[in-house]
Amino acid sequence: MKPRVAILAVFFAALLWFPGGLNVSAAAKPITTTQMFDEFGAMGHCSATARLDNFAIALEQTPRATGYIVSYGPEGEGYGSGRYWFGILKGYLTDSRGISERRIKTVYGGRNPELHEPKIQLWIVPAGETFPEPRKYETNIETFKGKFFEDEIEDYIDLTWEEEMGEGIGHSIDAAMADMMQVQKKAVAYIVAYNGEAAVPGSARRIAERQLERFKNHKVDTGRVKIIFGGVRKKTTLQLWVGAPGDPPPVADAGAEPLPIKNAQITSLPDVTVGVPQNERAVFDRLLEVMRAQPTVKIVAIVTLEGKQPDPEPDAEGTPVWTPPPAPPIPEPAESPTPEYEDHPPADLPQLVQKWRDELVNTHKIHPDRFVVLFATTEQLSGNYLDLWAVPPGQPLPDPNEEEEKSDETAEKIYENLPPSVTLTMGYRLGALIRDN
Repeated sequence: MKPRVAILAVFFAALLWFPGGLNVSAAAKPITTTQMFDEFGAMGHCSATARLDNFAIALEQTPRATGYIVSYGPEGEGYGSGRYWFGILKGYLTDSRGISERRIKTVYGGRNPELHEPKIQLWIVPAGETFPEPRKYETNIETFKGKFFEDEIEDYIDLTWEEEMGEGIGHSIDAAMADMMQVQKKAVAYIVAYNGEAAVPGSARRIAERQLERFKNHKVDTGRVKIIFGGVRKKTTLQLWVGAPGDPPPVADAGAEPLPIKNAQITSLPDVTVGVPQNERAVFDRLLEVMRAQPTVKIVAIVTLEGKQPDPEPDAEGTPVWTPPPAPPIPEPAESPTPEYEDHPPADLPQLVQKWRDELVNTHKIHPDRFVVLFATTEQLSGNYLDLWAVPPGQPLPDPNEEEEKSDETAEKIYENLPPSVTLTMGYRLGALIRDN
């Protein structure tokens, strides 16, 4: 399944799962006493806005009531901190739902006991009622030591996508680590990154460097942050640790990155995405970086071109079997938020890979045998695609005629760890579905 197909599959699956998000009947009657209307943590844009829609309906049903947004999360500023979400949540209620700004109050409740998780509460206070003091939670932020976070993570290429849908509620991992480093003035933070067995060369280093940049954005003193390459695991993994000065590192550094043991897919993109110049350059820079990091690795570019769609099969009596007509096109917005996609046509992929070959050989002195181009056609997909693979010595070249099937779970993992600045194709922002990095 190509990425845009996988993304759509996961998106529509997400529409079916709104924990409490579509229970409009809960807001059918005016509310007469102060009560907490909803409570939630990290979630994607669709789920968050569904809950806010219910909240807005309840406020409309109780015209003189005041809505309170209470947020628990890390101290500090920036993405993932406890006060960060106020602008997003209140902005949706006032701008998209038309609730008067004076009817929405925001309250920072303090840290959440689950330091890396946000907690959002929506309260409704009818006229004449009072809002109770938010609960104060005890945390171990002053004394915490050990592994704070671990997760499998993808080594994405930072691309510009078509348009964005909006921001969800992300996890507070980076903000919580920064908060902890501010409280524990002498603590040492460790970024431990592992390559997966099918990781693109340099994945662990890039993941660690991105994490360090996020710490910088949260004003963490990077002199108190140590980066460790943990070696190779089944899946590419990131760990964050907190230790005391003078303590041994939590993981021994594995030294130089070894060659990958199997073929690693760098990316799979449609021609419309690679047609945007900054995207094309970002993809080229990644393949060049891989070739320089591992001088014995080849890059295989598979150009899949759309073939002629088959005619409908006739039935037993020779009458073609009816097939449903194509769905009507979705009307374009009056003003596209990202005119880049309108200004730049889809990339001519055969010409593009030839241009890349010339630049690799003539400008960067890469041996031409290290850049292999394969072509295939397909009748299963619309549009043309470019797949890039890193192939270590001794491994067979990927088969261009074998369709790469990606499960929804794999596609979900691909964008689960994208940063908030990255948005996915088809016009939906899914980068903030799960976490803040």
